Amino acid sequence: MSTSIKRTLLQGTFILTIASILTKLLGFYNRIFLASTIGAREIGIYQLIFPVYLIVHCISCQGFEMGIMKFVSEEASFGNRRNVWRYLRLSFLFSFSLSLLCMAVVMLLHEPIAIYLLKQRDCSESLFIMAFAFPIISVKDCILSYFYAMKKTLLPASCQLLEQCVRVSVIWGLATFVLAITKDASLATIGLVAGEASSMLLSLLAIPHIKKEINGMQNTSSLPHVSHYTGSILPRRTILSRLLKYCLPITGNRLLLTTLSSVESVLVPFILAKTLGNEDQALELFGVLTGMSMTFVLFPSAITNSVAMMLLPTISEAKAQQQKMRICKAASLSLHYCLLLGILCTAIFLTFGKNLGTMVFQNQSAGEFLFILSWLCPFIYISTTFTSILNGLGKTTLTFSNNVIAVLIRIFSIVAFIPKMGIQGYLLGLLVSYGVLAFLSIFHVHSETNLYFNARRSILSPACLAFLGTTFALISEFFLLKAGFPHNLVTLCISIAILCGIYGFGTLLLRLLDY
Repeated sequence: MSTSIKRTLLQGTFILTIASILTKLLGFYNRIFLASTIGAREIGIYQLIFPVYLIVHCISCQGFEMGIMKFVSEEASFGNRRNVWRYLRLSFLFSFSLSLLCMAVVMLLHEPIAIYLLKQRDCSESLFIMAFAFPIISVKDCILSYFYAMKKTLLPASCQLLEQCVRVSVIWGLATFVLAITKDASLATIGLVAGEASSMLLSLLAIPHIKKEINGMQNTSSLPHVSHYTGSILPRRTILSRLLKYCLPITGNRLLLTTLSSVESVLVPFILAKTLGNEDQALELFGVLTGMSMTFVLFPSAITNSVAMMLLPTISEAKAQQQKMRICKAASLSLHYCLLLGILCTAIFLTFGKNLGTMVFQNQSAGEFLFILSWLCPFIYISTTFTSILNGLGKTTLTFSNNVIAVLIRIFSIVAFIPKMGIQGYLLGLLVSYGVLAFLSIFHVHSETNLYFNARRSILSPACLAFLGTTFALISEFFLLKAGFPHNLVTLCISIAILCGIYGFGTLLLRLLDY
């Protein structure tokens, strides 16, 4: 594997990964604090407002974020500063205008949305509060998308960390010192808005740097390997046409996909309530699953999300310069590392998930869900990175169709299996849907790039190391308990550290990182 490709992916994601890990650790504290402060039911209500959040983000931000990352990375590689400026300005204009419109709609209709769409009147207040965040997120995301396009991660990482610090601090401060505030889902929503606002203020400080960097770009369109069309200065009408042709299908596709995902999120507690005959218990289970157990499963995605954010501009730039081998190497390396990480996380959650979820959140269901969801890890991590690769290749229709299939599988599992199996029916649907999504993503990327895959190095060897590490970890835990150590979180963390240590040492010994 080319050293430069590994350096681009590993060094380019290092800062983002560190920030993401710190952010997720703060998020763990926040979830634990919220669980004890507002309870599982209110966490379930808080989670229910996110379908609206995702729909608004999809309409006002997502397509234009991807447009900035794709076109700015392409034009910047040729030094076309005028094109870069125009893509940035037009994207911001559309995104900010749409976010203001969405904010007004949600503020005016927050109660009907809660009652008729989310099927939960208690979401109304949180929806109204959350609406203030929409234009804030739009401004921040457009600025940070430029930095992702330039493969510069310091500011995005700083914003991510600051956002979570402020969110956690505001929630803790309000819950601790403001006696008049109600301890419900609105408390978490206020923290969300405060975190987004702080992140936006930090991103605004980078505008002078963006101006200086773009004005200093050197045009390289005269180089022999560069297409003169791609490297030329484009008129505003062409810029607008290219941007809308790229962004509108993405926005439309994502809107449909997000709407389906929102239907999924609303259906789970709704059908659970009908099955169990108890609305509060249904909301509790939904809160435990989405707000607690999935938090653990998605924790390692701090790495894969960072890789995905770097892959889109990297792949777009390589495609613009017709560097097919570079794309193939990046895709092959991503698959290998996702499997290394996914197999390790599956071993951890499969072995220690029940105790981990129960001890951290003081909720037995959280541990049971985490044990079942442990098999999701490789599939989620692969899906995240390979969706980004397909988007970088311009295959947004494929990513859309793949995700629609996955969501429809989950919706089918909700309707068909929850009435018969309870929440376990939905967990089964999650496993099947993410497995199908990962397979389809790999298939389509392989069709485009002819990626290289070695099953022995990427699956068999890591699986053997995970088994060896698990065996030693369980033996160590047994002797620790025999020696009088209490069966608590510290003992559990020691056992997990032993598993990770043996897995990491074996990975280095077998040179599995040198793919």
